[in-house]
Amino acid sequence: MVATTTPPTPPRADARRNRERVLAAASAAFAEHGLGVPLDEIARRAGVGAGTVHRHFATKELLFEEVVAARFDSFRADAQGLVDDERPAEAFFGFFTAAIIRISLNRALAQVVEDGSGPWARVAAEVTRAVGDLLAAAQRAGGVRDDIGVEEVMSLLVGCVAMERRNAGSGRMTALVLELLRNESNETPLLCAVCGTAIEAPATGRRPRYCGGACRQKAHRERGSARGAPGDQAG
Repeated sequence: MVATTTPPTPPRADARRNRERVLAAASAAFAEHGLGVPLDEIARRAGVGAGTVHRHFATKELLFEEVVAARFDSFRADAQGLVDDERPAEAFFGFFTAAIIRISLNRALAQVVEDGSGPWARVAAEVTRAVGDLLAAAQRAGGVRDDIGVEEVMSLLVGCVAMERRNAGSGRMTALVLELLRNESNETPLLCAVCGTAIEAPATGRRPRYCGGACRQKAHRERGSARGAPGDQAG
């Protein structure tokens, strides 16, 4: 008699909802406090008991890794989606700026990027490959200097994250790094430090950092949030 296997029973709808609630709550809690947030706090935010969290994730570390890996997978998808952009240099610089802002304001992402450990070590190769394709497209278009490799770009990204966290997300350090990446022999647009939108540089006077008042106010709010976020002070 041939043995048959019974297919696994799919999780019930309420179990799926609870898992999604735990992931959403954990994502917000880890962003604010990093891995140090208590599991009971995640359960409280999700509106479930600690036992429910444990049924879906055996340890807090496994929950942390899933949350962080999902965030970085979204970065990879964003980079891949920009490879065929009609303005590859703007796409590259916009992605670079947005990624640094998002990571520097998220304690969990910043921790694993700066440490180079855990979930980052597992997804770094895929993210690097996608950023490499985006970089190559920008270099072919003449917008980025051709003596820069993707490993150097990734190192610069990590460095910018650390600098932005030490400077309350001012965006200045990232803007300076972007200037170093630009191909000086080619006219490339000045980009907004918040959204990456091209800005028309003035003929004289100081170069603007933001495309308009909305982005300027957003940068101000993010700096204030970074200064006041609980558990996010350097120490």
